Amino acid sequence: NSFVYNRVGNFGKIFGLIRKEFIYLFHNKTYLFNSIGNGIVFSILFLVICVFVSVDNYLKNELFSAYFNMFFPMILSILSSINVSTINSISLEQKRIDYLMTIPTSIGLVLFSKWIVNMILGSFFVLLNGIVVLVFLDLSKYLTIMSFILPFIALMLTSLTSLLLDFIFPMKDEMNENVIIKGRILSFVPMFLALIIGIAPIFLMRVNLKYMYFQIGYILILFVIMIIEII
Repeated sequence: NSFVYNRVGNFGKIFGLIRKEFIYLFHNKTYLFNSIGNGIVFSILFLVICVFVSVDNYLKNELFSAYFNMFFPMILSILSSINVSTINSISLEQKRIDYLMTIPTSIGLVLFSKWIVNMILGSFFVLLNGIVVLVFLDLSKYLTIMSFILPFIALMLTSLTSLLLDFIFPMKDEMNENVIIKGRILSFVPMFLALIIGIAPIFLMRVNLKYMYFQIGYILILFVIMIIEII
């Protein structure tokens, strides 16, 4: 029936758009490095720290352990979401957006495909950093789970916010892709968002909650922000 046809058709369009986005991403070295470069650098740095610094010994200190339990997942959130491809993905399309609209498809599917591609790239670093935590750090089950969940939620929010900003404020007249990727202030937004997500809990420290409830509440706040952006 028509419902099944439309549903299958939309799935086909999404996969086609995702494939197109990956092809363009891997054919543009500047775009690719801007999308994953910082993630690679910070993941390697995190691995080196975990290998050569005996964090478990520091965790025996009660004060250090309290701060570590509270803020460690937030630090991982910075590492996992500090750069995203969506901040330039609309501006780089230029006139191809008009072509995509003739498929026919909706702009919502185009935006969704770009968000999914960035989530796939970013999730790799979330998983990589999480595996490093599992292998080198002896943390509680709760904190280990949060080391996966909170960075993933932060990545979702950073990616979505960056995509919406580039959609609202695209760089239409610039034809030089290197200028679009590196030469505008908006390109620094993901870094600032990641830092805000990671550092904001410091200013909420006076809230008298156990770190578990604090982190769960923080995740809910990030979800609410995403829902507001989507609406």
